[in-house]
Amino acid sequence: MTHLCFSQRPTQLLRWQQAFPNGKIVSSVGEVPPYVAEGATLWLHADSFPGVLLPAKLADLRQSMPECPVVILRCMPNAAEATSLFKCGISGY
Repeated sequence: MTHLCFSQRPTQLLRWQQAFPNGKIVSSVGEVPPYVAEGATLWLHADSFPGVLLPAKLADLRQSMPECPVVILRCMPNAAEATSLFKCGISGY
């Protein structure tokens, strides 16, 4: 299984890199080769996409790679945000 993490601050993801040493950190869908996207789990580093950018980024991922599960990474989880994002189709928070 391939793990792709979308973040604008990859240096803050040391623990993610330790958990998924073969994973790849990218900032946009355009950086993902087509063959990698199949069967990948997408991790979205929500803290690096502030405010209104997060829903747009999530929509971009869901449109570009609809078959891939999306998991949100957040340093300070928020129940209301999690509920809202699950309604948008994420697989984990």
